[in-house]
Amino acid sequence: MHRFTPALLITLTTFGLALTAPTPTATAQAATWHKGTPKIIRGKWRGTTHKVKQIHYQGHADLIIKAKSITNNPALPPRDPDYSTKLHYKKTGKKTYTIKGRQYNNASAKGVKITFKIKVYSHHKLHFKIMHGGRTDNNGIFHRA
Repeated sequence: MHRFTPALLITLTTFGLALTAPTPTATAQAATWHKGTPKIIRGKWRGTTHKVKQIHYQGHADLIIKAKSITNNPALPPRDPDYSTKLHYKKTGKKTYTIKGRQYNNASAKGVKITFKIKVYSHHKLHFKIMHGGRTDNNGIFHRA
């Protein structure tokens, strides 16, 4: 009988701790997709200046972010503006947003999928990056125009 007492004591202690251990009451919720663009990033934005010595060109990228569309003018020629619509966004971090949509410039009737990632530093500064589709020469820091 004395041989089973330590094993029985360990088993009962383990079972008692398992019953009294705190259990999580709230489950983690996945980020939800919302239509349009976040209000904090709407407006006109101007990128940093790009210089190209070979063609003596100096330009900057421009962004116009509205409730349901994004127009981005690249910094380097040809400066054809890209117009994105059917936008959906989700918050992926603290002041970081992923935006998905469609571009119809020089595309088929269904358009081309495009994904943006925007990190907001302040009310007047953000980082804009095209993750999938589109030109990448206008990725970088933008200031409110």
